[in-house]
Amino acid sequence: MGDQNLTSLLRTKLYKPQLSKNHLHRQHLIDWLNKWTERPLTLVSAPAGYGKSTLLSYWLKTSDIPNAWISLDSNDNDIKAFLPYLLEAVQSLFPDSLQNTKTLLYAPNLPPLKNLAYSLINELDQINQSFILVLDDYHFINDQSVHGIISELLQHPPLSLHLVLSSRFDPPFGFGRLRARRQMGEIRVQDLCFSSQETGKFLEQEFGKRFDDAVMNILEKKVEGWATGLRLTILSMQGRTDLEQIISHFPLENRYITDYLITEVISNLPRNIQDYLLSTSILDRFNASLCDSVCSPGSGLFECKMGGTDFLKWLETSELFVVPLDDQRKWYR
Repeated sequence: MGDQNLTSLLRTKLYKPQLSKNHLHRQHLIDWLNKWTERPLTLVSAPAGYGKSTLLSYWLKTSDIPNAWISLDSNDNDIKAFLPYLLEAVQSLFPDSLQNTKTLLYAPNLPPLKNLAYSLINELDQINQSFILVLDDYHFINDQSVHGIISELLQHPPLSLHLVLSSRFDPPFGFGRLRARRQMGEIRVQDLCFSSQETGKFLEQEFGKRFDDAVMNILEKKVEGWATGLRLTILSMQGRTDLEQIISHFPLENRYITDYLITEVISNLPRNIQDYLLSTSILDRFNASLCDSVCSPGSGLFECKMGGTDFLKWLETSELFVVPLDDQRKWYR
């Protein structure tokens, strides 16, 4: 894309997360998302582990509307880092679009932010087909220039664009006017929490058996519909036969569940898996060769006795610690 001063694009940031084989279909949420596509904005805001990315990835997979995805991270806190990804995402759908904005962005002198925003808005409005753009993990963004571009898009929304912001907390925008005009949809933590029925179905998919109502009530009270809590629960129970007994003796307070489950999961893993998890935790995105690099002899504090390919196979089987980023399942985060 031209200017060497601009950040090189990491294409895996444009991949939608792949879904696990035991993904739980949640039609009522899909219906909400479909209903809101004629509005400028959908906000999906909830803490980590409630299934925001999984829900949105499944929705886009089933949608007939052209769509694009950007997985944001802390490196995107600069307009010259953020905007190339936005341009690339849109141009992956409409290759001839946003040419003037691209020229302005890569000019020797960056124009004022408002000029850049107006060019972007006008060119998005020239696209004559509706499309969806998901900005995932928006909580990483704290740069005012990036917030400024998004704020302008929300104040003057192009007719073609349905923007989706997914974040662990609300972005710093004034949503009052959009709410008052019914121009945005919102999915919150209470919407993402699994119901009793969904919790039961989720466990039945994993274990091939139904749990009685008393056990389900205990689990619902302790995990409170938290998707990652349920997955951690399942991982901690693999190979165990006393499932009801395990669930009944989880600590009652929700704030202890994470510590308890992670302790149960990590402490029972083989040492080579523990070492690999610790060594690769520094990587935002990785494949087998990157795992081999950080886990090669003398590369770190931990002794890794397995190859990157075997490690990724284990991660795929566990379906907990990673999200595949491409159809070939070579890249993960």
